Amino acid sequence: MSIRARIALFGGTVVALAVLLFGLVVYFPVKARLEDQLNSELSQQATGIARQLHRPGFLGQPAIRVPFGAQDLRKSSESFVELLDPSGTPVDSTGKLDGVDPVIPAAVLQATSPTNVVPGTVKENDVTLRVYVG
Repeated sequence: MSIRARIALFGGTVVALAVLLFGLVVYFPVKARLEDQLNSELSQQATGIARQLHRPGFLGQPAIRVPFGAQDLRKSSESFVELLDPSGTPVDSTGKLDGVDPVIPAAVLQATSPTNVVPGTVKENDVTLRVYVG
């Protein structure tokens, strides 16, 4: 291999490593910032919904009204609301996964209270959902 080819190969390798390093330095902070932003928005939404559900006089009101049917959680990245009975069984939901209400893990449900919104992750049928239960 000629000296010219070696210098070109070395230069290309240095540039490739610099681009890779720059990409990693940018990717991880941006990813963390976006996850924090998503967590904050979901937590605020969950807290607001929990306040509405726990206010006096809510019992006996109709379940969630979904104007155009429940969203398919495989295709949508929008937030959804799910009402559970005291045992943790879904009563109504604005989102469906394969036509069924997503099941919230018992460990997440046990850590909740009317004043405590708990984050969790639900992995069901190759779909990961970030949940806030309160």
